[in-house]
Amino acid sequence: MGKLHTTLRQITAFLMALSLLMISAAAEDLLIMPAPTAADPWGLTLTLTNVTSTGATLTVTHSGEASKAEFFETGVAYGLEVCKDGQWEPLPLLQDWVVVTIAYGIPAGGSRDFEMNWETPYGELPTGTYRVVKNISYRNREQEKTPGSKDYYAEFTITPEETPTWGNPFADVKPSDAFYGAVAYVYEAGLMQGKTESAFAPAAPTTRGQIVTILWRLENKPVVNYILPFSDVAQEYYYTEAIRWAAAEHIVEGYADGTFHPDTPISRQQLTAMLWRYAKHKGIDVSVGENTNILSYNDAFDISEYAIPAIQWACGAGVMCGHENGDLRPAETAVRSDTAQMLTNLLTSE
Repeated sequence: MGKLHTTLRQITAFLMALSLLMISAAAEDLLIMPAPTAADPWGLTLTLTNVTSTGATLTVTHSGEASKAEFFETGVAYGLEVCKDGQWEPLPLLQDWVVVTIAYGIPAGGSRDFEMNWETPYGELPTGTYRVVKNISYRNREQEKTPGSKDYYAEFTITPEETPTWGNPFADVKPSDAFYGAVAYVYEAGLMQGKTESAFAPAAPTTRGQIVTILWRLENKPVVNYILPFSDVAQEYYYTEAIRWAAAEHIVEGYADGTFHPDTPISRQQLTAMLWRYAKHKGIDVSVGENTNILSYNDAFDISEYAIPAIQWACGAGVMCGHENGDLRPAETAVRSDTAQMLTNLLTSE
């Protein structure tokens, strides 16, 4: 880092007079999904647009409301991290260079655009999930010292170009949403539909019967001769044959009393366990989980024993990434956007 800081000091004056050319076209065979808009209690909003495999435009807006700060300081040094083996890791620098050309203070009620170039320092980005990292300082001119600073993140995904282009029918799924590409993928693949014709309901829960039905559709709705082992799965319901198939293939397990609870919202660890069993059913190598350490997550000890190998695999294989605060939230309900993203991560992983 010392070498990088020295280089920054030497070239900052030169960079103030230049604008790096942004390459507008993504790499061949890549499709870039834009990052979400992310708001913060300080009153900052980060929006990442015009994303390519070589750069992007980051807009930082200061509402001037929550923080009472007169201005924020951003600096020219921005970093880039990749989600790898379930953890965020900094990308190694290919060359000492800057990601943005000019730094600004952002006054209350103002915003700034930063043209970002990560091709020179990091190289053209392959398929993966990334986030821009920037430490922003909160300053009030009435005080001699900066009251504090914190890291901000703007996430985006680079996926294979075969991800279908679609005429998005959902008013509640926007290109700025982190899950936009995942919803496009599962919708075009016929795995998930909207709650209505115009609403996907990304924050609504996924039920146990729904996720089994999704996996069954993925297998082209196979018909099996197997006696349903669950007393609460009604005959001739939309999930009946899906649960029959999943039970026959040992992809699902019920509760100790012989029930399945098909209409109960599924938790994140239950969803992960089903995907893990499905991956094994498909002959996918899940051995990456044997060497994946999940103890770095704040809530690792909240994971139920049955789900530990599944979550180790999901983190190691990039099917699941933790939240920014270091939580996995295993017992929380898997909402529809979670389900779409994890399915997409599983089905598009190399």
